[in-house]
Amino acid sequence: RMASEPPAPDKPPKPQFEDCDETSIQCTWDPNPLCSYRLEYKEFPDEWEDCMSIDIPLGEGSAQTSNVEALNPTSTYTLRLIAINQAGVESEPGDVLTVDTQAPGCDGRSGEDKKKCVIS
Repeated sequence: RMASEPPAPDKPPKPQFEDCDETSIQCTWDPNPLCSYRLEYKEFPDEWEDCMSIDIPLGEGSAQTSNVEALNPTSTYTLRLIAINQAGVESEPGDVLTVDTQAPGCDGRSGEDKKKCVIS
């Protein structure tokens, strides 16, 4: 490594599940105000090399995977964050959030019931 190369940002937090329906997942995290983020997501058990991603602007801490990608109903998705500092250096991927999109027993209710959507 060159001495002048800026250090990579800290590993980002695991996204927190907010809500989901059949074709989208919402998640939030506590953002580093100095970093932008890339939310990567894929259908289980696809490889990360084939993942889709959303670019999150500097300092924002929430994302909704878009219906443009048309998530499949009753499927399992894994999501993770990568932090990117202002020098463009990427962090290691954060811990993975696993979500089922509207599996049986996950009908969009609020409170404790909605946690049934989340596997881990």
